[in-house]
Parts: sequence; structure tokens; C-alpha cells
Amino acid sequence: MSDATVLFADVSGSTRLIETAGDAVALKAIARCIERLRKAAESTGGRVVKTIGDEVMVLFATPDAAVQAAAKMHATIAALPAVGDTKLGVHVGFHSGPVIQVEKDVLGETVKLASKLVEQAQKGQTITSQQTAALLSPALKPYSRELREIMSQAASTAVVRLTYRDQAVVCSREHRSVVIGREYGCGVMVSDRTASRRHCTVELRGGQFVVQDHSTNGTYVTIDNERSVLLKGEDLALRRYGWISFSDVRYAGADVVQFSCG
Repeated sequence: MSDATVLFADVSGSTRLIETAGDAVALKAIARCIERLRKAAESTGGRVVKTIGDEVMVLFATPDAAVQAAAKMHATIAALPAVGDTKLGVHVGFHSGPVIQVEKDVLGETVKLASKLVEQAQKGQTITSQQTAALLSPALKPYSRELREIMSQAASTAVVRLTYRDQAVVCSREHRSVVIGREYGCGVMVSDRTASRRHCTVELRGGQFVVQDHSTNGTYVTIDNERSVLLKGEDLALRRYGWISFSDVRYAGADVVQFSCG
């Protein structure tokens, strides 16, 4: 057993791309992203342990090297052109600690935590643990403040309450996902004609609630009266309170699903 930094990088928007462009086009685009992620990792001394679909797992000697690789990963994927109407991105999670190397694979609790962290990260975001952030060199310390805030916020969200007209549903550790859409049997059934049959899902991922878009036209999310964010095959972490809608609306009187975190 030895100490190392384990990083997972996951291509954002791949599900949407498969649905809109088909398997052949999507797999080619994802393979191109994976190759770029591999080169970014190796350029800072990382060893790619394995690829799992649209995700890569990398081993680094230090958390600083992982941060440098993550920055290059975001930049190299952002530089790629959109495929149809889908702009792919990447989200990253990493953690430092003891690992067990079994032949070419790496196992242990450090790996499990890094995997949970990448699930919490959004497109364009890198997340680490407070423990790992404390190990960063002084030049990278400014990143640690932001990362601790993200982790603290995730830990404080125990439930998300969803309300739509006379419906009220709670998403929690016991009830980890709720589907929103027009289809009969959805956790929250909506009547808005711009909504897809299974429009989006609110689910718990590693201690944080996110909304994942599955729709044809996209999902609009407004958090605490901020500007609406349009998701197309992507996910977004929910915080405080706000609205999930099926067109660009910015007021509570519209046909929206309201959410509150607490």
C-alpha cells in the first residue's frame, strides 16, 4: 500500500450526444475526448489506469500534478468544436490517500472517494476533498477555498422538496431520484406541452442533489433568482431554492416545478 492521488475525469454531455447524433458519431467524438484527456494526464506525470466508457481514471504522485492535469483537461475539451448542437465538456474529481495496486489496477477507499467526487462535479468543474485541498502547494491554495465551500454545501443538503401545482415530492437518501415529465408514472407529472415525456431527473449523487436533463428541448434551471441555466444532456447541482422549467421563464407564476434544498 502506498499514497497517491486518484483522479477521475468524465466527459459531460455524452448521453445527450448519443441521443441526438447516434452511436457512431457520439462514440467517435467521445473517443477523441478520451484521447485528449489521456494526453493531458500524461503531460503532468499521470498514469492512466483505465478508461470506463466516457470516463478515465488516472494516478498521480501529488495533488498538484492532478490540479495541473485537470486544468489542461478542461482546456483541451473546451477547444473542441460542438458536435451538432452538443458542446461536450468534462468534469473532474480527485482525492489523495493510500491506494492498493493490484497488477495494473488501483483499489481502495481513496479510489472510491475520488469516484464519488467526480459524480458531484458539474461540467467545467473540478472537485476535491478538504483533506486533499490542504495538501496543495501555496501557489494552488486559492483553489482550496472554493473546493471546501463546494464540499461543505454538498454535505448540508439532506433533502430536496419538489412542488408542482398540487403535487409535492421529496428527494432524499431514502428516495434518491425523482423523474419529472409528461409520461404517466413520473414522480412529478407535468402538463406543459414543451416538456418531454421523461424530461429530467433530480437525483442524489454522493451527497449532492443534481438535476439531469434527458429532454429534446432542454431543461431551464433558475437558482435563487439568478439567471436561468439551460441544460442539454447535462447536469447541475441544486442549492437553496429555485425553479425547474421547460422554457425560459424567470418568475414563480409560470408553469414550473419549484424546488427547495434543506
